[in-house]
Amino acid sequence: QEDVEHKAAKAERVLTRLLECGNPCCVSWSAGKDSSAVLNLLLCAAARMNRSGHAVPPIFVTHADTGIENPEVALYARNEMTAVRTFAREHNLDVTIETSHPTLLNHWAVRVIGGRALPPFPGTNRDCTADWKIAPMRKLRTRALKLLEEKCGAPVEPVVLLGTRYAESTSRSASM
Repeated sequence: QEDVEHKAAKAERVLTRLLECGNPCCVSWSAGKDSSAVLNLLLCAAARMNRSGHAVPPIFVTHADTGIENPEVALYARNEMTAVRTFAREHNLDVTIETSHPTLLNHWAVRVIGGRALPPFPGTNRDCTADWKIAPMRKLRTRALKLLEEKCGAPVEPVVLLGTRYAESTSRSASM
């Protein structure tokens, strides 16, 4: 079995080749360990390319703020986004970070306290996933594509990078 360093080096080589093709990259970052690893590897590959004089295409990072995260997790996510912006500035990388938010009508307080919906319970409906993450992220991706097209001067098809593992759960493994 490969050790972590070998897997990371292999992944960074793949990401470098991806960047060398000139396609912008869009990282869907959740602030979890898997998407953080992908973002870290991409930024390291981009910085290394930039240091060696190669052009690096734009990198777009999207994050979903549902408004119901644990305050410590939300603070961690904001601090990490600040760290990514600092890294990008220090390494002269074109990195844009955007956060999606649910509409006011779909906020937890308006939905639940306002009597429009029951609070979500584990194993019950997943309306909150659609209203708090999926729909806001769709709007954000549309905006991200427009921004990338403006930066590149033409329609582009960014490569979307996700951090998921087969071993995370049986349902995740089956869906992948």
